[in-house]
Amino acid sequence: MRIDELAGTDITELWALRTDSTLRYEGTWNPIGPAGPAGPAGPVRADGRRAAVVLESSWGTTRIERPGPYFVELLRRMTLGPVSPANVLAPFPPVLCETDTAVLPLEVAALREELATVQNCVVRTLAVGGTPLLSVVPITPEARFEPCPPPADRPWHPTGQRLSRFAVLHSAGRGLHLESPLSQHRVEVHHPGVSWVLGELGGGRDTSGLLAGRQPLEQRAVRLVHAYLAAAGMVTPFDGTGYAEDSDPALTGWSPAELFLHARSRPGRHDAELGAAYPLAGRAPARPPAEPSDGAASVRLERPSLARLRSDDPSFAQVLEDRRSTRSFAAEGPDLGQLGELLYRAARVRAVLPPPADDPGLPWRTSRPYPSVGGGYGLEIYVVAVRCAGLLPGAYHYEPLEHRLQPVHGDPLALAEILADAGSLAGLGELPPMLVLLTARMPWGSARHGPVVYTSVLKEVGALQQTIYLACAAMGLGACALTAGDVGLVARALGLDWLAEPSVGEIILGLPRAN
Repeated sequence: MRIDELAGTDITELWALRTDSTLRYEGTWNPIGPAGPAGPAGPVRADGRRAAVVLESSWGTTRIERPGPYFVELLRRMTLGPVSPANVLAPFPPVLCETDTAVLPLEVAALREELATVQNCVVRTLAVGGTPLLSVVPITPEARFEPCPPPADRPWHPTGQRLSRFAVLHSAGRGLHLESPLSQHRVEVHHPGVSWVLGELGGGRDTSGLLAGRQPLEQRAVRLVHAYLAAAGMVTPFDGTGYAEDSDPALTGWSPAELFLHARSRPGRHDAELGAAYPLAGRAPARPPAEPSDGAASVRLERPSLARLRSDDPSFAQVLEDRRSTRSFAAEGPDLGQLGELLYRAARVRAVLPPPADDPGLPWRTSRPYPSVGGGYGLEIYVVAVRCAGLLPGAYHYEPLEHRLQPVHGDPLALAEILADAGSLAGLGELPPMLVLLTARMPWGSARHGPVVYTSVLKEVGALQQTIYLACAAMGLGACALTAGDVGLVARALGLDWLAEPSVGEIILGLPRAN
């Protein structure tokens, strides 16, 4: 069954190449073409035989040897914008079920086979009367898209499928984008009628009877939108007892937010640019590698002798073996000298590094004892002292460049609540001697790493916490990293904007209680 029999002549499918795709021809362009004077044009070699077409995209190079003339003409038109294949080859159906392949005209079958080789570069748009409803954009090299509408003689209801719980709909400047970590496509919504369909799918129930006469799209268009969403991997089918993804053992351990974050922070499941891409270059002011302050009322910390530490420290093997979480602390806390040594060992700025000579416009970087992606170091360290000889109780910002503490004046009630929560999370039954709060300068990180900034931050948090653990083990101090802290409380306690500089990690410090 052809889709045009289901939808009528006013529903069309438009094809276009991804905007990052370019076409190159090998040979000389023949204005007549091998199909004859009435056929499409195409490239030919010197001997008159058809020449190769090369398609360049984000996925690499696809070389098509001796392409058919209709294929070459369709590719050429798709570089200019959306086009209906039927305008190039009149018998070509917009969408076809697999069972129809046996009755295809030979030239249509050949064109479909050739198009299959470049599916990962083709954007498919469903339109009604020339008005686009939605577009399906491939976002991985393995993306394959073959929508198939339900047969006309089979009862059809929206309850047969539900919008995937992993699907995310968000604004994208000129419209809405529907994305899912389970899909190798992105659906771009162009018409409000598609948003209505998504709302119906989100409920997983048939309300067509209640909304009869008020549907923004005709039923045949709704069915095709369903077919496109299903082929794009945005819905989960009903198997008679429940929805398929709800019983999939591979998915039960994932929350939608965590799976989306994971899939978008590594290559292979999306088309976003990764790495130190500097997406905000020219749009956001450059930030210093370490936040400066005026130094007023600051507490200068001692700098221990590295030669002494190298000579007197236990072996690295012993430090690793001694590393453990401490949940029982002595009544007295570390003194200011021990705190200064710990921060010097674990978090000071060892050097400020200029940008590479071949790209002086990049931001400056730093070197510190713990690693950071690209040397960016977007974390900020705050110390909340409860029991520390030589240091007044309160919150302090650590300045790693100058190796000093700067008092922070936020909400004291929020600070007290943070300390109580930290003691409870660690199972102390009392306030911790000292609490280190880690925050992230998100504008700094997003200016460098774009969509992977947050996962880079989390990796840096783990690296810094482990470095603090090891330094504590070498010094005979105790440490205990916490599972999670209250983002809102930390923002109020330190006087921060939780969006610009959210809290991302916590670790308790103190002297271990003697057994």
